[in-house]
Amino acid sequence: MSNQEFENLTDEILAEIIQEENQKEIEKQEIIKNGCPHVNKTERVGTISKVHFLECDICKKQFDMMGNPIK
Repeated sequence: MSNQEFENLTDEILAEIIQEENQKEIEKQEIIKNGCPHVNKTERVGTISKVHFLECDICKKQFDMMGNPIK
């Protein structure tokens, strides 16, 4: 494989990755727009106060450990 062929292949793969990321972002925004169900919550720890809380992986809304929204 020549350098030019390798560069073309690399460019194609990079373009594919960018397209997939853009598609994921579009899907994420669509979910948020339609009312995020907040089903994918991940436990996080506050950097300053070391408080544990849940955060929606999609819209980044925060919840207490009981699942209630934090205002």
